[in-house]
Amino acid sequence: MRRVDVENISDYDAHPKVMSCGAVIYHKFNDTIKYLLIKNVPRFGDNWDFPKGNREKNESEYETAIREVYEEVGLNILLIDGFRSEIHYLVNDNKILKTSVYFLSETKITKIKIDIHEIDEYDWLTYEEALIRLTHNPAKNILTNAKNFIEQSIDY
Repeated sequence: MRRVDVENISDYDAHPKVMSCGAVIYHKFNDTIKYLLIKNVPRFGDNWDFPKGNREKNESEYETAIREVYEEVGLNILLIDGFRSEIHYLVNDNKILKTSVYFLSETKITKIKIDIHEIDEYDWLTYEEALIRLTHNPAKNILTNAKNFIEQSIDY
């Protein structure tokens, strides 16, 4: 599943649109923050990303993110107010404009139960490790935004 990242979505007004929502999830291991990354199964792109999934009818972005994280990695999460980041890309042979919205969540639980139909593996990684592992540059930008938000807004 090849995707094309999009910077100016107004160039794609005529394209059908879909939305997915998820979360950048982090855990504090002693004095080190680690981020949860998942590797999608090949039919979903075989890439390293954050947990996310498609928004259902009449569902808010928050509801979608919470549901999808639970379905994909088995975590019940609370979203941290003030962080929302989105990326845009073309899927399905560049016919559909997809927007992925990410929120931020801290968890005390590190044991993950992946949905084996969607996820091949997961890992808890430091910021530097996650930057290397993430497949797409827009996801790396979201990680950097999340790290900066944590450093500026959350008391550690």
